[in-house]
Amino acid sequence: MLRKYLDQGGFLFAVNCCNGAGFHDGMFELVKRLYPGGEAELKPLPPSHPVYRSEYLFTDPESVKLYGVDFGCRTVIIFTPEDLSCLWNKWMKQDPPDRPLGLKTMIIRAMKIGVNVIAYATGREPPNKLDQQSLAEQGGAEDRVARGLLKVPKLRHSGGYNDAPLAVRNLLLAVNRSFPRTASTRPIELPATDPALFRYPVVFMHGRNRFDLSAGENQAAATVPGQRRPAVR
Repeated sequence: MLRKYLDQGGFLFAVNCCNGAGFHDGMFELVKRLYPGGEAELKPLPPSHPVYRSEYLFTDPESVKLYGVDFGCRTVIIFTPEDLSCLWNKWMKQDPPDRPLGLKTMIIRAMKIGVNVIAYATGREPPNKLDQQSLAEQGGAEDRVARGLLKVPKLRHSGGYNDAPLAVRNLLLAVNRSFPRTASTRPIELPATDPALFRYPVVFMHGRNRFDLSAGENQAAATVPGQRRPAVR
């Protein structure tokens, strides 16, 4: 399902949380499964990649650790081994008075990197201006993308998908500061096998441990009263 989503115009933004070696290695394994035979691979993005200037200009792109999967004429996956999501999770409208200046600087930088990835993935256009016809035709769920608002679901998995629970919300608040009234901050969680995936131009995942994307279905089942939770592989 995820490969089909990417082939039809979707985009995956993945972040390694808390410098977890398991999630880091798992991302490379995931790409190998999605693109067997080496038809595409996860490799460092070159300094000339437009993501480094899509909203904020990074004059030293070599200092930003971004890996990407190029398939066809576009980058369909961007992964960072940097712990951006924990920094997004720490963002506040008003910094605590005792927050170190160095931490403030790290949070601002992390926000700018995240906004750049979202800006690249969407072309700085809200969903109603994106070419989503083929994506929407594949979606079977009732939850639809509101006109004019970007929604970024979080993929459920077994490797700590919600370890930084405020990360996506805070990142989308930063997107709205750059592009006013662009993004909805309402949390959405989906397993990678949900047909509703096709309704969103960008999906997000992070974690710290090795993961099983199929476990997202098991976690969803656990929330249904009276339904037995299947074993997680």
